[in-house]
Amino acid sequence: QALAAIERSAKAQNMLIGDLLDISRISAGRLDLDIQTVKLIPLISAAIETINLDAERKNIQIHSRLDQAEKVLPADPDRLQQVIWNLLSNAIKFTPSEGRIDVSLNYTDTQAEIQVMDNGIGISAEFLPYIFERFRQQDSSTRKSNQGLGLGLAIVRHLIELHGGTITATSSGEGQGSTFTIRLPLSNNLEESVNNISGADQSKYQEEIDLKNIDPEDITVNNQSLAGVRVLLVDDQVDVRLLFQILLEDSGAEVTVAESAREALSILRENPTDFDVILSDIGMPNEDGYMLMRQIRALSPEEGGQIPAAALTGYSGEAEFAKALAAGFQKQVNKPINQAQLLSVVADLVRGNRE
Repeated sequence: QALAAIERSAKAQNMLIGDLLDISRISAGRLDLDIQTVKLIPLISAAIETINLDAERKNIQIHSRLDQAEKVLPADPDRLQQVIWNLLSNAIKFTPSEGRIDVSLNYTDTQAEIQVMDNGIGISAEFLPYIFERFRQQDSSTRKSNQGLGLGLAIVRHLIELHGGTITATSSGEGQGSTFTIRLPLSNNLEESVNNISGADQSKYQEEIDLKNIDPEDITVNNQSLAGVRVLLVDDQVDVRLLFQILLEDSGAEVTVAESAREALSILRENPTDFDVILSDIGMPNEDGYMLMRQIRALSPEEGGQIPAAALTGYSGEAEFAKALAAGFQKQVNKPINQAQLLSVVADLVRGNRE
């Protein structure tokens, strides 16, 4: 059991790192597909088999109804399996014990249609339009008890669109389950399909997160890069925390991470003079970012109470910024991440503290 747990943990970390790399490649327009002639039934069955253990742990039944027609389509089999695995993983994550997931495959003359349907927590009407955006979370509470959807659905959407297909999400509301529908074009001409897919316009993905295209020297603190700037980074989500860490360290900053307000306070109390900047997520369980910052500002300067700080938040708007200022933050960085904004905010905080 211990070995199985270690294996699951390693697999999860590998998936996470892979997701982060995929987001970087997608953003830079550098994600290449290995297009082959693909049969969908073996691919879907393999994805179900991979995820079955996770379903069994929650006593969730996965039922499949797959059209047996011998049709093929042009696709990258590994990427397509990644898409289906991601949808199944989310369905298991947001479906309670004893739940049910249905996977179906149907064909028309021109399309293959794959559906993943669950009877889980559902999606609110307010959140549904944003379901495929990066770092969006359905729970609007700043002290959320469940993790958000992270990067997975954003990657799913981009991969399907790169295949020339579409993906939609529907739900009757919270507690009513969810249905994700993928539609992919069929083709008898593999060479033509490869050219169409590889020539797809990726420019719309070259946004927000790009680990290579920003020169760290463009972000200066007294005419220097962020080299030597010491950052305490607080975020409860592993994927978001790791991505912020990569972006900051890529520009030369030294980053210490904490996954909760409690851990951040513990680190700060032990090392009150070790940090130039604090970056804290707002939406965290138990104690949110506002509560953390109020506790930090209650400390003396010698205890780290005056370290400049920025709020990391998906809650944009003047009212939210006013709340951040009232709690003791000086600046705010909005999610989805914009690397230039992130580095500029850190530079401004350090510069302001030195002036």
